[in-house]
Amino acid sequence: MDFFSEYGDANRYKIQEVIGKGNYGVVCSAIDTHTGGKVAIKKIHDTFEHISDATRILREIKLLRLLRHPDIVEVKNITDYAASRWYRAPELCRSFFSKYTPAVDIWSIGCIFAELLTGKPLFPGKNAVHQLDLMTDLLGTPSLDTISRVRNEKARRYLASMRKKQPVPFKKKFPNADPLALRLLEKLLAFDPKDRPTAEEALAHPYFEGLAKVEREPSCQPITEMEFKFERRGVRMEDIRELIFREILEYHPQLLMDYINGAE
Repeated sequence: MDFFSEYGDANRYKIQEVIGKGNYGVVCSAIDTHTGGKVAIKKIHDTFEHISDATRILREIKLLRLLRHPDIVEVKNITDYAASRWYRAPELCRSFFSKYTPAVDIWSIGCIFAELLTGKPLFPGKNAVHQLDLMTDLLGTPSLDTISRVRNEKARRYLASMRKKQPVPFKKKFPNADPLALRLLEKLLAFDPKDRPTAEEALAHPYFEGLAKVEREPSCQPITEMEFKFERRGVRMEDIRELIFREILEYHPQLLMDYINGAE
């Protein structure tokens, strides 16, 4: 498989199979021949073709570097964005440049949790309208008050004109799941963002009793706002290129020091 660029360490990683394709590129599973570990390699196409895509990619690689946690993958050395439609919260439907809130991430976690229960995506929409259809097929038609919180006008109109649907009981949709898991999932997948729990509230749910221990939870220094300053000001493509290059250097300390000190 012609997966690596001329700069990729093709001898170190043995490609196994393609495990996913998305808006930005393709993901393959591979074996690190140095450690024997299994890794996922994401190859991004045309990184700098659109500044909006490049900005999302920069955000993603920054988060992977900054969020240190055993359950979050870290970037590996291969060379010398929210987001997939299937996991997007309903209030973001057809809104690609809206401000994200914690409730948006809680919805995405709910989608992933449901996928763990069944082994397949919960809302595999073919487009924005189909996505809303799948959501309402399971959750029922939202109230007009809830619809008002959807940011895209066309999506609001579509939901308001939709025939009345009743929610499907989760125990019918997920017949083999733990009842406590379903109670948690119902909260995570609340159509109205104000009805979703915070991450702290979700971790305190009875489903995690005996598993969640505050004293064992990893902690880290707060991430400074400066790390994501690029999202709050106008940036040129040249700026994004520079910032992504700077992120790459974070994994090469000596080169980073040379860069900071102005070495060629």
